[in-house]
Amino acid sequence: MSHCTSLAVSLCSSAARERGSSASSASSNVARNLSPALEVFFALLEDPEADVRILADESLNRVVRALADGHAGRLQVGRN
Repeated sequence: MSHCTSLAVSLCSSAARERGSSASSASSNVARNLSPALEVFFALLEDPEADVRILADESLNRVVRALADGHAGRLQVGRN
């Protein structure tokens, strides 16, 4: 469960660094890590334990709020 929180914090801090500077490395880190992170969060939303589902939901919401301004296009996820 701590990995889920660490993943959310890492993505949010990368997004904050990106907004604070024009460095492209922060942007590329977010872009590279966003899709795998979202896959992890969505997989954890289906976990049998309620605590894990709640933490995954909170982490996903935190990441979406942090990235909504700069990465709105990347956050539009379609599921087949």
